[in-house]
Amino acid sequence: APSKARRRSRSIQSEITMKTFVTMTSATPPNPIFSSASSLRWPLRNPKESMPPMHYLRMEEMTALRGKKRAATAASSGTEPRRKSVEWMDDVPQTISALFENDSSSSQLQHDYAILSLSILLLGHDYTDEAHALVTPYSWPEEIYTSYGPVRYGNSDPGVVSAATYIHSLVH
Repeated sequence: APSKARRRSRSIQSEITMKTFVTMTSATPPNPIFSSASSLRWPLRNPKESMPPMHYLRMEEMTALRGKKRAATAASSGTEPRRKSVEWMDDVPQTISALFENDSSSSQLQHDYAILSLSILLLGHDYTDEAHALVTPYSWPEEIYTSYGPVRYGNSDPGVVSAATYIHSLVH
């Protein structure tokens, strides 16, 4: 069993990792991304409620599926109520590209933590598949169909892998 000092050290390291996880990126997120943090459901769900089902689709397939669902909702209700703070979630790959488009000064570590931060925001707004797609390359050592991007598990910072693994466990 780990000693008390070692457990305390891990606890402090975990606390530092989570603080870093939230503040590490030098890229200033667009206001809609920033404002979506205030509407997170945390804890993610009441244990008596069910999480949305996972579709296990690629990011592009989820974007198309969500677009079809939105169109069907708009057609049946005559309106399409959308909170501005979550519009960025409609096309996550585009959001990621836009986030780093004019930012050549971000390190790979900052980029990785920004991706993980987006995955927490997505998960907290029921975009479970998209969150899963973002964290899988950092938390799983093999290529998986639903992963967004190449496997990064073996060549990422241990703090990134740890945070991604934690988020991955929240997804499941």
